[in-house]
Amino acid sequence: MKKRNNQGFTLVELLVVIVILGILLAMMVPAAGMILKRVKVSQARTDAQVVVATMAKYRMEYNRWPEVKAVSGEYAGTSAEWVEIMNPQITTGSGKRDKNNFRQLRFLEMGKGMTIEGGKYDGGFGDPWGRSSGRLPYLYALDDDGDGLVKNPDSGGEPAQIRADVIAWSAGPDGDYTTWDDNVGSWE
Repeated sequence: MKKRNNQGFTLVELLVVIVILGILLAMMVPAAGMILKRVKVSQARTDAQVVVATMAKYRMEYNRWPEVKAVSGEYAGTSAEWVEIMNPQITTGSGKRDKNNFRQLRFLEMGKGMTIEGGKYDGGFGDPWGRSSGRLPYLYALDDDGDGLVKNPDSGGEPAQIRADVIAWSAGPDGDYTTWDDNVGSWE
């Protein structure tokens, strides 16, 4: 009688292992999606706070807010114009003096929120959600009258006014500034 060599795995054993790995992978895919969403929300909140800090530095230097055109409704945002004011060296490097930042100071450093193509800056400071139309700018609201309160941009939101000099927010994953269930704000 021949002696059987038991040094390998049988086909059934290999199939069982493959099925178990498939089940584990199927359970992990949704969890990975949730983790990625949380990471982007955290990045958006941090970037909104960067906008607030950048605006505060600007105001401390010039004792006024910059004059930037509205991006959405009554709110200004982190458009290419805003980025060039906050860091004149990023976009043109021309040395042209702008009335908003005539000292050519750098209030904003190049980072993840910048849209860069081929090593060259090509737009505003945008949220982390990639869309076919590109990243959307953060919007911001200012305390124009110096009372330390900013009107809550969510018309139905509580509180009606937020205690801050400046607030900023992202449109969130859906890309809509008016749906507040997924928007991410610097004050939250």
